[in-house]
Amino acid sequence: MPEQTPSTATTPSTAATPSAPRTQLRTLPLSKIVVAEGFNPRQQITPDAEYETLVATVRERGILQPIRVRETATGDFVVVAGHRRRYAAAIDAALMELPCVVVPAGAGDEAEQAELRVDALIENDVRVDLSPLDRAVAYAQLRRDGLTVRGIAQRLSTTQARVKEHLQVLELPEELHAMVADRSIPLHAIRGLAQLAKLHPELPALAVRRVLASLAGDEREPLRWVDFAADPIAVCADGFDHYGGELPAGVYDAGRPVELAELPLDEKATKALAALAKLELHYGMLRIDSGVREQAEKLGALHRSARLSRSP
Repeated sequence: MPEQTPSTATTPSTAATPSAPRTQLRTLPLSKIVVAEGFNPRQQITPDAEYETLVATVRERGILQPIRVRETATGDFVVVAGHRRRYAAAIDAALMELPCVVVPAGAGDEAEQAELRVDALIENDVRVDLSPLDRAVAYAQLRRDGLTVRGIAQRLSTTQARVKEHLQVLELPEELHAMVADRSIPLHAIRGLAQLAKLHPELPALAVRRVLASLAGDEREPLRWVDFAADPIAVCADGFDHYGGELPAGVYDAGRPVELAELPLDEKATKALAALAKLELHYGMLRIDSGVREQAEKLGALHRSARLSRSP
């Protein structure tokens, strides 16, 4: 099937007001229905048992619930909602035509794109709950279409806090996105992980490993995600010898002595610190006293745990 964006081949003369489109219920040839790459909020088709059952049902009885499409001036119809399940199932079932709710072509501007994406997001979220990652990607696209966080919340009848929470998913390293999608990482942990990502890109993955290792262990009181949400830095600083590796390079626990060899210093500074450590009987180890911690905090180089006296 050819691919177009929803704004392809439209003319102002056929424009309809995005807030009140004149829709029609029509049966269209499958060959006239095209897919806009990256438009659908649901990021992938899952070929699971439920989907295979849907294909078998469609093959026998056809599509019972219309998909939503947008008309173009070329005579094609771009899928707005229904691509990942009903449209895909219709192709796999070798159907020739589909029932469609047809939205007339509009101006093809950002306002229309935003309205179409809102329609697609609402339908996907109502039919089958979107993953947090799917929803985050959809919200981010609505931002690119010109909607504010407040505007997204109003259109989708949700809260600004919920929109912001989902947008923070995209601030995490990509290696964690799949775990957000399958809900191994809960939404209430996203804010803390995003905060850690701003401090060092490797800290979120470290925190996730520690929480999951604790939950999978035999501890009577395992470290829970709610504990992490309350104090993300404490999770990174506490028990790193037990829960999965050392702190990332360049991140230090100010409550523990640091080996001088670990510090990225030039030769002159290394010798000076070594002499100071020897005078203070630390012998190759650096201890960060309260005065240094206070100076580091003023410079934004130290971040305190809410519970622990030491801070990475």
